[in-house]
Amino acid sequence: MSDMPKKVEIVEVKIEGQSPEQEGRGAFESWFTGGPKYWKKLVVKPKDRVPVINKAGDLASGLKAAGAKGYHVVSTPTTGALSIRNAWYEFPPGSSTPIQWNNAENSYYVVQGTGYIEINGERHDFEPGDGVFVPLRQKHRIVNNGKILLQLVEVTSMVLRPMDDLAQNPIDYREFREKK
Repeated sequence: MSDMPKKVEIVEVKIEGQSPEQEGRGAFESWFTGGPKYWKKLVVKPKDRVPVINKAGDLASGLKAAGAKGYHVVSTPTTGALSIRNAWYEFPPGSSTPIQWNNAENSYYVVQGTGYIEINGERHDFEPGDGVFVPLRQKHRIVNNGKILLQLVEVTSMVLRPMDDLAQNPIDYREFREKK
């Protein structure tokens, strides 16, 4: 028995009258033209949020280290979203996440509190009303250096491939084009 991974054959999707760029959407075409409805819900109430957990069922490691709370609001587990996720985070005064990086772009909107984000060793202060952008694969951490609870809304593109620490793995459209 070989330890070599099996070769995956990519199936090309051809749709008459579409450009090569449009053909890439062919994997999902049936979802939008009479096919199954892929979303679960369109409005997520606070009671329907899902905690950001790891595969062991614990709070995700960065949040746990900070003593913080995090909830998926619009995401694959709550709505069936394919390409975006937003979450609600609460960081107690004096807390910080460990340095981390993601296979996705992240943005945060500061609702309450003050602090800073360190991106590649460079400090960027923020306050309520500020937007914060973290580029793809950049090392970063969030610090609440204020005296009150820091509340952030995160909006992020889905990770390019599932991350080991996340239980709610996003969908990669390429999986729909692979021959099983």
